[in-house]
Amino acid sequence: MHLFNALPQTTDEAEALEVLELTSRSGIVDDDLAEVLPYCPNLREARLRGVRDLSDRTLGLLGAETDELRVLDAVRCRALGPAGVRALAAGATRLRVLRLGGVWALTDGAVVQAVQGLGHLTELNLADLPLLTAHSVREIWMFSRNLRRVDLSDCVNVTDRGFPAPCVYEPPPSRPRSRIGERLATPISLLPPLILPAHHIIPHLHYISLKNMALITDDAVIGLLQHVPRVIELELGGCTTLTDRIVPSLCSAHESLELIDLAHLTHLSDAAVFSLVRACNKLRHVDISYCTRLTDLPILELAQLPGLRRLHMNGLRRATDIGLLALAEQAHSLAHLHLASCKRLSLDALHTVLRRLPQLQRFTSTGVPAMARAGGWDPQTQGAYGVFKDANISALRAFLDKEVVRQREAERRCIPFVPRADDSMDLY
Repeated sequence: MHLFNALPQTTDEAEALEVLELTSRSGIVDDDLAEVLPYCPNLREARLRGVRDLSDRTLGLLGAETDELRVLDAVRCRALGPAGVRALAAGATRLRVLRLGGVWALTDGAVVQAVQGLGHLTELNLADLPLLTAHSVREIWMFSRNLRRVDLSDCVNVTDRGFPAPCVYEPPPSRPRSRIGERLATPISLLPPLILPAHHIIPHLHYISLKNMALITDDAVIGLLQHVPRVIELELGGCTTLTDRIVPSLCSAHESLELIDLAHLTHLSDAAVFSLVRACNKLRHVDISYCTRLTDLPILELAQLPGLRRLHMNGLRRATDIGLLALAEQAHSLAHLHLASCKRLSLDALHTVLRRLPQLQRFTSTGVPAMARAGGWDPQTQGAYGVFKDANISALRAFLDKEVVRQREAERRCIPFVPRADDSMDLY
């Protein structure tokens, strides 16, 4: 039995309940949930992210009273703390999916107990946990070898010590001590490198999100990928210290890699991205937004990917019409194209893309000067976003076609052409 935004009303309903999904629209609070959980012994999936005041008491009841629990989703339930997670890990030992992203009070100790006690985990979401450090993250790679998905995005205090060290480990060079401004050693900095044997792999892990983990370096990514042979989706956006050194490790996953997020990696060069795209020809979703060193070269290579569906290239200040026209000519499967803040693109190139790629479903041109029009549009009150979806893309294409007709008519009549922001065909 599956209940959505409702609780069982009778004992029979409670005993038959297997899936409970509560969103913020349900109006159900923690006390209501705690009253019925003791009567739901067959509950298998509890998606409770809509119960904002979900407490440790209720999480403990969930672990103690439901022997068959497989899925728990408590994302952004801010009232939860370490005690509830410890109680859950002690009781719900068959849990396979654990989503605790945004539970800000969660600490290393509770995560360690959960990872060590729940040996059947296939999905772990620990995103946006400010108290999480390398001490608990390293336990994931040692104990959770059945994982398929792991999300550690926005865990801003996790360092390289939380990841396997590369097989050829080079310790950082020692620096002479300075008494003035000397930084004291912390327990995290004193952790030894996590050196795993070569045969220690996580064979089924295919989704890894490390977005916005600004403290990790190339060694963390290189070491992790040596033990994850079949990664399909890898999100590294916002890891601003990463450089070209990670590219050979990414290329080693060429047989499986389909999604790569490299947004805001400002140290990446054209040669690195070019090599990555050439090696990984199964890529379907690529994000190279705000990689400010990139030019048209990697875009030319991306255009040749046979299965490319989504391309995010926002903020590429060196991208020109050359790369855009290559996409129009070769990227026939492209469905999402995001070009926000690409200042050097012309209207003719954008129009060509819209005409040559009729299957586009999402098109973003926010901050592209060529798309601006003089008129009554006030960005301060009406928004400055140029985001087009589905039917609006067809409407934009038709509008630009009309502008071409007007321009040709103006040339035929030898009169000045003035772009318009409406659908009028008048030349004046």
